[in-house]
Amino acid sequence: MAALDPAIALASLQPMEDVVSATLQVDRLTTTLLRGFSLVTLLLAVVGLYGVVSCNVSMRMREMGVLIALGAPAGDIRSLILKWALGLAAGES
Repeated sequence: MAALDPAIALASLQPMEDVVSATLQVDRLTTTLLRGFSLVTLLLAVVGLYGVVSCNVSMRMREMGVLIALGAPAGDIRSLILKWALGLAAGES
């Protein structure tokens, strides 16, 4: 460049890939951190939901025992618990 026109002021020459990479470095770090925090949040939500469902099942154990004693199929008991858990996950009371 200096050989073509000596009046051009050149401070530092860098390949365009390096310039773009340096520009996007902060965005990449932010995205990686956000992805990590999102995964931790999802894990905490799953563990919390499991705990609530487990507590509910243990509290309703007698009710399920009575239903089984009266002849309710195991699939109906599972669907009862699953419907309650999905409703809880969806935000319904």
